Amino acid sequence: MTNRRQTLRHIAKRHLSIPTLRTRSSDSLDFHTLSVWGVAAALDAAFDAGRQSVDIDAILAERHQIALIWGIEDVQEVRPDLTDEQAWQVLQNADRNRDATLGINWDTLECHAEMLFGNAPDNSNA
Repeated sequence: MTNRRQTLRHIAKRHLSIPTLRTRSSDSLDFHTLSVWGVAAALDAAFDAGRQSVDIDAILAERHQIALIWGIEDVQEVRPDLTDEQAWQVLQNADRNRDATLGINWDTLECHAEMLFGNAPDNSNA
């Protein structure tokens, strides 16, 4: 909890020019006029701090769950002709249309790539 409070104090001081988050029982000290860009910067910083503090492995272990992660590099392993954006589209399509019986595997990635972008180019020189 201390880390979170320290992070929030730092964000308030840096982005909002608020020296402390303690209540000081004075309107002039406890209420502040802020710019929208300052608030946006503070919210961005808080969001980034929260995202960086997530330990997905610990969360999954606590819930007795596992997660298998596929990336664009995996798609490009079976379809090296695809761009990063195309590979991302393949992953999204595979996720939206996955069959619980099959899951996502090399074959399903290749199938989704073919459905979206046609057959892989023939690289044989024959």
